[in-house]
Amino acid sequence: GAPIEGADVLITAPQANGANSDVNGNYATGLATAGPYEVTFSADGYASLTVSVDLDNGQLVVLDVELTPIDVAVITGLVTDAVTGQPIPNAIVVLNGGSGIFEGVTDFSGNYQISATNDNYDVATGAWGYLHKGQTEVVSNGTAAFNIELIRGYQDDFFADFGWTVSGSATTGVWERGDPNGTTSGGEFVNPEDDVSGDLGIAAYVTGNDGGGVGADDVDDGTMTLTSPTLGLNGY
Repeated sequence: GAPIEGADVLITAPQANGANSDVNGNYATGLATAGPYEVTFSADGYASLTVSVDLDNGQLVVLDVELTPIDVAVITGLVTDAVTGQPIPNAIVVLNGGSGIFEGVTDFSGNYQISATNDNYDVATGAWGYLHKGQTEVVSNGTAAFNIELIRGYQDDFFADFGWTVSGSATTGVWERGDPNGTTSGGEFVNPEDDVSGDLGIAAYVTGNDGGGVGADDVDDGTMTLTSPTLGLNGY
């Protein structure tokens, strides 16, 4: 019976919409066009739920739902350098599955442990100074263990936070890393609703990420700079 914070609420419709629940589990969203719709509720660690609703112009519809928790699974492993075999500390491992996104960080010995759920996962692993690695894994019996080897190099698909910094004087359009919220004009997307196809994860860096009208996330009244962590090029 506890409220769920950060649940995604999405109405299946061609028009842009969507909301997230607050700390009290409350949300608000809607569409300008009346009619019957499907609404999907999802949150990390819970089974997604889709329900039907009739929306009428000028009428408030209260739609409360309950999401069912999914059994917890424990995933462990070791991240090492593919050439030297040395452990890689502070590597980030991200599991993306139907039940949600789960993240872990390796300790000084290269070990990680993630509490997730039984599911099929796209696994993305990376550390600054190493090329990312993607793989698929199945967690079915409450536990799983898989080791990961990374090759030295520099790459960032932004599936995790590897320490870029934001600076500038702009009043709007501040760089943010996250699942992009598209901007629209005349009901059509102008800026994309999704990360670029083909890289790891669902996140990207975008200027502002509130979505809405075409000018909502523009860089205004100043500059906005995104700076990478230091690249150590000795030996390159």
